[in-house]
Amino acid sequence: MENSSADSFSTRVRIPPSPLKRPSSWSQEEEDWEAVARTTMKVKVYRNLHKKCWSVMNPKTRRVIMHADAVCLADAKFIVSQAGRERVLREKAKNVHAYACGFLVESTPESATMVETSYNPYRFPHFFDKETLDPRHEAGFAVLKPDGRLYSSVG
Repeated sequence: MENSSADSFSTRVRIPPSPLKRPSSWSQEEEDWEAVARTTMKVKVYRNLHKKCWSVMNPKTRRVIMHADAVCLADAKFIVSQAGRERVLREKAKNVHAYACGFLVESTPESATMVETSYNPYRFPHFFDKETLDPRHEAGFAVLKPDGRLYSSVG
């Protein structure tokens, strides 16, 4: 699922607040993205540190359905299990407890303004914008890149 538009986006451009909320100002491209988001599969994605890729899970069965170098999500939500985070802090050992959840899509609109988003259990109990350190709980779109970085749309 390589995504050429994810590799060429600028750090801050414009995107609607969520692909599933339809503002009257949406362009045809943005309405097309809403249709794509509604017809794709909802997944949970986490960084697999052993395989150096993204593991994509079916949230209902909680089974990994594929591994991918890059993933694009629409209507993304960033979830942190507080119990899992507390275990990391207590045991000083990594475990899977933070996910990006959303609808699997092929790519994101080129008009999307993206910011680098990160999670560090030792710094914050939530995902955050790496530049401003503001909390990030959801985004219209998220791009999970092969190098392990996560970018999310703002707007």
